Amino acid sequence: MLTLRTLGRPRLDGPQGELLSGRRKELAVLAYLGRRHGSLPREELAELFWGSRPDANARQSLRQALLQLKRALPSGLEAEGDAVMLRRDALQLDANLFEADLAAGRLAEAVDRWQGDFLAGQDDAGGPAYGAWLDGQRQALRTRLRVAFGQLVERADRDGDADAALHWAERWAEWFPHDERAATRVIRGLYHAGRTGEALGRHAVFDSRLRQDLGIEASPDFARLAAELQGAAPAAPPAPASGALFTPELVGRRPALAALEGAWAAATAGTTTLVLVEGEDGIGKTRLIEEFIRGITSKVVLLRGRGSETSGRVPHAVLGELLTGLADAPGLSGARPSTLAALGAVVPAIRECFPPPADAAVAAWDDAVVDVLAAVATAAAAVGRWRSQSL
Repeated sequence: MLTLRTLGRPRLDGPQGELLSGRRKELAVLAYLGRRHGSLPREELAELFWGSRPDANARQSLRQALLQLKRALPSGLEAEGDAVMLRRDALQLDANLFEADLAAGRLAEAVDRWQGDFLAGQDDAGGPAYGAWLDGQRQALRTRLRVAFGQLVERADRDGDADAALHWAERWAEWFPHDERAATRVIRGLYHAGRTGEALGRHAVFDSRLRQDLGIEASPDFARLAAELQGAAPAAPPAPASGALFTPELVGRRPALAALEGAWAAATAGTTTLVLVEGEDGIGKTRLIEEFIRGITSKVVLLRGRGSETSGRVPHAVLGELLTGLADAPGLSGARPSTLAALGAVVPAIRECFPPPADAAVAAWDDAVVDVLAAVATAAAAVGRWRSQSL
């Protein structure tokens, strides 16, 4: 039996591998047949997928698409006369299997099938009627996925398995980054696991995401959650390396520090993250960032640079300062010679270690930065944590 994957980018797989590769329209037609079941009029398919074309052209396009499908499913597709039907035993559709798992109570198996929205990237495969059908399918399937995640979290809570509850809540929030219920379950799970700082950071990140992505505010209950966690969090004793947390510059800055910690957690989970810390001079921004850096315990290559009024008069001054920290980083020798030649022009320490030949090719700046960061990051992950001490 063939398998049509529709939860994410569509793909048809058979015993010998992928079929209909690059045939986006045909895969969309096949998904429609697989979800509708039964016999469908050719006229309906032609209107749904080629309705913008004259009738004769639409029918011809449908015939060509059905010919391709017939070659992939020679005994599974019936297209005689004015009707088209997909045999139920000819094809496994992951969306149908997802729903069957849910109906049978196999919640974990169901959510493991989810690789993205139904027919991702296929919004333009048909006309308005197709778009309405696609939106309805996506909304219904996403609702069922959201309910399944909620039930998995509740089941883990009833079983007293806090780790499993947090695991399912994290996956819930990953697929639904604007879902307040999912975010709340993650935050409460982190707090009950003793990770109050990370919980507060996740709260700040979610609150910011709603405003930036959707232009809305979280509910009052969610806003009160941060105050609840802050009020319940016990005062941590000062550690030898974190005395700055209790200096005047950082009084009342725990939420800001927690926000940085939450952004770092998102970055280490694979989400590209950019944080801008802004405010008036003298309020402790630098001290806040230094305290955050002290708390990083994972493998990391840290690059630091500082702009100044004179930086603009020296080409690439800030970039050169930023990249100086790579001069003794593991993996630098793995960068291309053209990369080292480009960086050596503004980082004397790199030029001293890797003097370029007179006729050396010089890479473009963007290519050079990407190349050197990839080389150093790969090596740093292999040998452990390394931190640049350049200022």
